[in-house]
Amino acid sequence: MACQIERLSAVGSGLLIMAGIRSAEELAARKTSDTYELVCTAASTQEGKRLLRDNLPPPKDRIEAWIASARQSHLSNRESNVA
Repeated sequence: MACQIERLSAVGSGLLIMAGIRSAEELAARKTSDTYELVCTAASTQEGKRLLRDNLPPPKDRIEAWIASARQSHLSNRESNVA
């Protein structure tokens, strides 16, 4: 997933996976506010805190950028398959 989404770090990818989002296609279909809530919930778990290493979870605008990148990647993949 990290290879398909710009500026998605290993930590961000881990939080998305903990939130139940396992592909760029799944992320592309999500709303920012719902995804942000899921990521914050994942970040508040013991595993999430360990993953973040005392850092804050990603802000909503970064999650919004991930979703936009996933949507762009998804569109590019669909166009490649049509051509």
